[in-house]
Amino acid sequence: MKNLLLFICLSFFLSISGLQHAAGKDAPTSDEQLRSEFETALKVGDTNAIKSLLYNWQSLPDETNSMAYQDITQNLMGANLDGKIESVKLGALKPLKDYSKVEQMETDDGLLILTPNLAAVGVIEVKVQPADTNDTPWIKELVYGNTNKVFYLRDTVMQKVAKKVK
Repeated sequence: MKNLLLFICLSFFLSISGLQHAAGKDAPTSDEQLRSEFETALKVGDTNAIKSLLYNWQSLPDETNSMAYQDITQNLMGANLDGKIESVKLGALKPLKDYSKVEQMETDDGLLILTPNLAAVGVIEVKVQPADTNDTPWIKELVYGNTNKVFYLRDTVMQKVAKKVK
């Protein structure tokens, strides 16, 4: 009975502490606060702050990693070094786009099932001017949502399903 009680208390503590912002600050309670904290973390290259703004990133299996985190660090932070981030602003969801869509991809090893981990509320639009000013600026949209009155960047959970041996 003691072990069960200890397990329950520990699980509760870990779930509550998992919602805490990595920098020890309160997690964003508005979309504007999320946008502002994301812009700051992006411009200074603070990967820990980026992770703390992703919903439940620490619960993803190691082999899955965070698709949103990889996208941000490889594309946007790289763009920040090679080009110029012109703006980071809030945007609306596109009316005809299905933001809850589960996608499946065939691979040599089996099937990948990609599922959003948070319902979409809006997007953060990051406009980047490439280093070569002759290139056209591009916009990256990052979907965000909220849970328990806390706003997070949404991520995608990747589940691998192995091929059945015949």
